[in-house]
Parts: sequence; C-alpha cells; structure tokens
Amino acid sequence: MTVVPGKDWYKEISGAKSLPTRCPYASVKRCPRYYQSISLHGDIGGTSLNAEEDNQLLNYWSKSDLWPKVEEQATSVFKVDDQVSFISNFCPEVTYQRFGFFCSHLSFYTDSLDRRIAHENLSRRGAEEDDLQWRFESSTEEHFSDCDLYSLIRESGAFVKEKTEPEISPWWREHAAKIAVGSIVALTAAIFKFIFS
Repeated sequence: MTVVPGKDWYKEISGAKSLPTRCPYASVKRCPRYYQSISLHGDIGGTSLNAEEDNQLLNYWSKSDLWPKVEEQATSVFKVDDQVSFISNFCPEVTYQRFGFFCSHLSFYTDSLDRRIAHENLSRRGAEEDDLQWRFESSTEEHFSDCDLYSLIRESGAFVKEKTEPEISPWWREHAAKIAVGSIVALTAAIFKFIFS
C-alpha cells in the first residue's frame, strides 16, 4: 500500500506518539528550518516573505547553533532552466501548505518525456491515484517528530524572543526625587521662617 503523507497520515502518527496534531514550532520565530522553508517559498511558486523581516530573521537564526553548518544540512531549492527540479531539507509543514503533502524532500519531473515514461510505468503496475509519483519523481515523507531539529528546539527552547516594549514610567517618576527634596526644603524653610520670625 502506498503511503500518502497527507493530513490523516500526519494525525495518525501524532496520535500514536501522543503529540500535537501539528508541529508546535512551525513558525519563522520558533524554528530555523521553518524559517528557511518560508524564506524559499517564493522560489517554489508561493509568495515571498517580506524582505525586511526575512533579513531580520536571517540575522537572528544565522547566529544560532541550530543554523546549518554545511550546505547539505541547509534547506534548498534546485532549479533547472528556471524550473524547480527538487527541494531538500524542507519543513514538512511548509510542503503541506504548498503541495498538500508532509515531505522534507520532493523531486519534480522537469521534462515531459520523463513524466510520460513514469506515468506509463505507474499505469502498467496499477499504481493508485493518490501515489505521489504521479506528481513527483520522488518524495520523502516526514512527520515533525522525525525532524532532526524538533527535539533540539523542544529541549532548548531556542527561538526568537519577542521584543517587549520598555515600560513607560509616569512623567513624575523621573522627577520624584527632585520633587521630594524640593518639598522637604520648602517645608523646612517655612518652619524656620515661622519659628524665627
């Protein structure tokens, strides 16, 4: 039977492992792989991340020990003649949003001949309609709990902390000491004046 890494497949694995249905770190501020995948979203036919936010997140994550140290670990998009050939080390949450399947790697048919030959082979062997090879040359399904960053993030809590606005003190707090000293001096002067007059 063909594995179809869709929503039901994901839920089933989450349930069996007593985990949330979806990855709790699927946010650009919680996971560098999710961030990298969203940053490359425009390269795979989706909308692009705002350039300013992209630069801020890149600056933050590139200093993290969770950031890929070698190219093979990096989230990547490879193109041939401006067509996506394959994507590698993608967050499965992002591939689901874009393609409808929870996969970390997807290889695309880049020419019609390869696609036709593959489809003929799939037809000959009676492949099911939901077999991913109808759409992709190859694929690697992945549940978030199998992501190599999941346990690291869970244990370290290493994600972007939201900047909090500094607490704004009431106007008088800055001058409270001056006001208090001034009041004491004025009161003392009034007492001296009353006593010695």
